[in-house]
Amino acid sequence: MSYNKEYRREKAIERQELRNKRSHSEQLAVLDKIFGVGLGAKKERERLAGLISNKSKPKKEIESDAPEEKPKKKRKKGQRRHH
Repeated sequence: MSYNKEYRREKAIERQELRNKRSHSEQLAVLDKIFGVGLGAKKERERLAGLISNKSKPKKEIESDAPEEKPKKKRKKGQRRHH
């Protein structure tokens, strides 16, 4: 592995560790500082806002103890599973 690739990987790990220490609202503040209030990183802002609002709402009780089954995907004609 080249030096440049190792260096970039180490920096990425450092950035991720710093991000993991921040709360969702602190991360929004960092995005505001980088891009400006409400600008840039639209999907990340929406995700963080959703996490913040879900955190303040009480969780609903699960009606059933059984896990939900995922619906089976239908294969198109000619897409068979090969064993």
